[in-house]
Amino acid sequence: MQISAIKPYFTTQPKLNPQKNTQNHTTPSMTNNGLSLLKDTTYGQLLVKPVSKKVSFTGVEKLGEMVPEIIKKIPFEERLGSLMEIIDSNDVIIAAKTKRIANKLLNESIEAFDKVIKRVFFLPEEKIPEAIAITRTDVAPTLINLGDTPLLVSNLESKNFLVGKKAGVWITPEAVVNLNNKFKFSVKEQSTENLSMMRSKFSEPYNLTTDVQPSIMNVNKKSFKDIFLEATAAPKTGLADVGGMDDVIKELKKNILYPIKNPQLYANRKINHGIILYGPPGTGKTFLAKCLANDANASYFEVNAGSLRGGLVGQTEANWRKLFQEAIDNQPSIILVDECDAVFKTRSSLQPYAADELNQILGLISNLEKSNDQVFVISTTNKPELLDDAVLRAGRLGKQIKIAAPDVEGLKDIFGKQIKNIKVDEKFNKDKFAEKLYQANLTGADTNQVIDNAYDMAFERLGIFEKMESPDFNPDEVKDIVLNAEDFEKGLKKHLEQNIKASGKNKRKPIGFTSPKGNPPQEIKEQILTNDPQIAAAMG
Repeated sequence: MQISAIKPYFTTQPKLNPQKNTQNHTTPSMTNNGLSLLKDTTYGQLLVKPVSKKVSFTGVEKLGEMVPEIIKKIPFEERLGSLMEIIDSNDVIIAAKTKRIANKLLNESIEAFDKVIKRVFFLPEEKIPEAIAITRTDVAPTLINLGDTPLLVSNLESKNFLVGKKAGVWITPEAVVNLNNKFKFSVKEQSTENLSMMRSKFSEPYNLTTDVQPSIMNVNKKSFKDIFLEATAAPKTGLADVGGMDDVIKELKKNILYPIKNPQLYANRKINHGIILYGPPGTGKTFLAKCLANDANASYFEVNAGSLRGGLVGQTEANWRKLFQEAIDNQPSIILVDECDAVFKTRSSLQPYAADELNQILGLISNLEKSNDQVFVISTTNKPELLDDAVLRAGRLGKQIKIAAPDVEGLKDIFGKQIKNIKVDEKFNKDKFAEKLYQANLTGADTNQVIDNAYDMAFERLGIFEKMESPDFNPDEVKDIVLNAEDFEKGLKKHLEQNIKASGKNKRKPIGFTSPKGNPPQEIKEQILTNDPQIAAAMG
């Protein structure tokens, strides 16, 4: 057991109480600290009892007490060099005063890392003012500045590089790093002494391979599938795939699609850059915006209204400015603000900070009209009565389009388009089944769930779930599955049971009904599920 790595950092020699022993093969070296370091000519340095012929490690605990003091005497560049010997391309060394500081600065600079990290080595150093990271590439190690203060790197041939926050620079062997004139060190590819046995003492290793490897495999699997199975990939949906909304589609084409496709025809017009789609949940407002963006070949940005709020003063407004600037940089663009009533409420009901957020958004939308950028804002809400009047004026979200629950013909159209790429039994009457969907007050989102339930029923009918348990299961055996009328009927029943009865509700109002507190209007009759009458009616 040789510990030659730490030998240069002893400042005193250990001490041994002299005892007579002419038979051992070691020579004690005396110091005043009560511990002796004995030289064994056969095995290297060992701690032994001079009164015994047997090798003993009874003094190791005292050496353990000395380790922290030894580590303090090892220069930072030597400890860093020891870690540089073992890091791979998916590893990173993080050096900072504390892990708390490292965590904060890493979160602020996470975009500086362009690859998946499998192993992290935290290297504490009191003299580092902020934090740095070192990764390895095929060309050379890269140093990344995680702190706010620029650092100076002097590579070979005295070439100096000033590295700002979140930036990185290749570092050559013996490069000198100057951290704000508070701490300097040179970068070594390996330590001068062998510190391998001490690495666990002066650094904290974290192996993340087990955690990140499944994610890497899933990403690669999806990438390969997208590349090599293009013929089976689902096509992008467009407005032609939207059912039961012909009038709404015409309005969106006139206000957004045509101005994007033919901007020269609108050069002298004041185009409305904001539209509100309002109506009950599940009627396809978000789906409609995505299809519109696909037909317009526009960049698509979807945000939940409350998701951009930050915890610091001014951060929320900055997030909205960043979103709009990104949309402008990538125009033509469509920004979908989902559940916009969260931020577009009447300002008298908002907290001061929320009113500032609303004012910022209104200003950004107004600027789109002034600059005539090809950026359009589509907002969705189920509660239009909550919106501030300033939001609804021309030049902002001046166009409001109602998306009502579909009527029977609309639901036939929706359902027909939803199953157009599905193999269905020829005996299945889709129009008659769509009437049952209408009687159950379902929307397009509900019918999608019914179709998914129908697939489950077909899988059970054909024993596919049981086959999946077998290691010899071949998915190609069931790729041509055909859904029949019974599958759809059971799928509808399951949807009604799970979403009404099983949820604990015993009353169901027509979709789209919103009542103030108190009793609903007399013309709205409550439908009570007593012995499942609605399910029985929906099933005919």
